[in-house]
Amino acid sequence: MRRVYSARQLRELCGKLSELPQAVFETLRELKISHKPPTRRNGRGGQLNCRRPCYHETTHGKIATITGRRRPFLNDSLKKINNPALYSRRNYANIVCIRNDENHNKPNCNLNVSTLITRSVCNKPTEVLEIFDENNVDVLCITETWLKENDTVTIAELTSLGHRFIHNPRMGKSGGGVGLLYKPELALLEKCNGFVATSFEHMEYNRDTLAFTNFLESCSLKQHVQKQTHNRGHVLDLIITRASLDIIKSVDVFDPTISDHSLVTCTLDVHKHTRKRTSLTYRKIKNIDVTQFAQDVTGSSFVDIATADTDPDVLADTYNTVLANLLDKHAPLVTKTRTLRPNTSWYTDDLRREKAKRKRLESRWRSTKLTIDRDLYKNQRNKVIGLLRAAKCSYYRDLISDCRGDANRMFKVLDNLLGRKNKTCLPSCGSVDEIAHLFSQFFQSKIHKIRMNCK
Repeated sequence: MRRVYSARQLRELCGKLSELPQAVFETLRELKISHKPPTRRNGRGGQLNCRRPCYHETTHGKIATITGRRRPFLNDSLKKINNPALYSRRNYANIVCIRNDENHNKPNCNLNVSTLITRSVCNKPTEVLEIFDENNVDVLCITETWLKENDTVTIAELTSLGHRFIHNPRMGKSGGGVGLLYKPELALLEKCNGFVATSFEHMEYNRDTLAFTNFLESCSLKQHVQKQTHNRGHVLDLIITRASLDIIKSVDVFDPTISDHSLVTCTLDVHKHTRKRTSLTYRKIKNIDVTQFAQDVTGSSFVDIATADTDPDVLADTYNTVLANLLDKHAPLVTKTRTLRPNTSWYTDDLRREKAKRKRLESRWRSTKLTIDRDLYKNQRNKVIGLLRAAKCSYYRDLISDCRGDANRMFKVLDNLLGRKNKTCLPSCGSVDEIAHLFSQFFQSKIHKIRMNCK
């Protein structure tokens, strides 16, 4: 007997279509009774088109990804392929490929070497330091430093953030001089082969340029700077390597607006050392519960041994052992590893905001190359330099004011500002034990001489 369904009963069966026979299911589909009307967003009514998490098995375990419910678009050529994955309910086309190599998410390990003609660092050490830090330079070759041998104040300001600086001044004349400003984690060796260089610069002329280029080719050398490095359109600052060495990854030329020459930076495919790290071990003594600690000391075995007639050596060993164990229980050793960074106590929030604004103006100028953007960047740079100098002056002024009455602390601050280093007065020796032995011999001989003179 044929069963008759009403419209209401058929609508109730829409949620139970999987329980119907196949023939009834096909009839409902043909009559479009089981078809759900589209919504305003042209999606299926009653079904969520939102993304849902999906888990994928990898070598590192399950990774949760977000996929859509809509099927990917299939053209006629793909429809002929018998691949069930193409007709799955989830669209995996929006899954981002995850890199599993070891070098992913690691910091840049390449070495950045720059050269700059400053035309005196005596009046702009703050600007040079900002260029060094903001451009992530590892080694800065400075030409025309105009430094003298006893110019310790400028050198102290260049090395105030922990950087290292070596220089070779021009002897007998004013101006000139070269220097190297580099990070402390780099170990540079100073070698001299008899040739004293006074400039990292090559003067460019039409006739000499061709001869110089031919000379480089004859010596199997290669010049990498292809952009102008002077404000008058000349290529005066060069980076030269052996043609057989492929260590230059990129070369960038940027006008720092503190000189008529540009900052030339090359990235070397050379591994550099990271900042020095140190381990610090300590105990949180302030977090000890004094009452509980006293109860543990009272209930320890040391109290029973102390009341008896015990050897003093045993008492001392027991005392050290019991208290060390109780200290490890209430305040265990904590070890932390931290990266050694320079002290910048004068750094303020206003300075941080102004430097961020300067970075945005620098990026705009790099992209547009307009004169107005260059002037805006230069004005903001001067403003940041002024704020930085004012912050340093205020910090050291307060530091010196706090040293009133403490001469030892005052001289330490002045030595730091003036770049004066205390020389070691100890005799030269191979080890600390040897120094102690020399001191012992000295005082023994002195006492022996005094006794001989008293007889």
